[in-house]
Amino acid sequence: MAKTQETTISEVRAQAKWVHCSARKARLVLDTIRGRGVPEARTVLAFSTRDVRREIDKVLRSAVANAEANHASTATIWSSPPAMRTKARA
Repeated sequence: MAKTQETTISEVRAQAKWVHCSARKARLVLDTIRGRGVPEARTVLAFSTRDVRREIDKVLRSAVANAEANHASTATIWSSPPAMRTKARA
């Protein structure tokens, strides 16, 4: 009887934390590239008019580098918390 050997691939993620952009705006850009290949996603980001595209492109490049070295499968962006608004007091 042959032994079956299971290979487990550890999941490596690429993250950008403290991005100064709302999660909704980042999600709009991420939805346009989700499910596409890397060259096509980079092309879509190059012609996007949103400012958050630079941060998403950085994460995409990091995910590609991680995938080549460690078999990555996930890229996420975390937005920064909202700025605290204070009222001037006398």
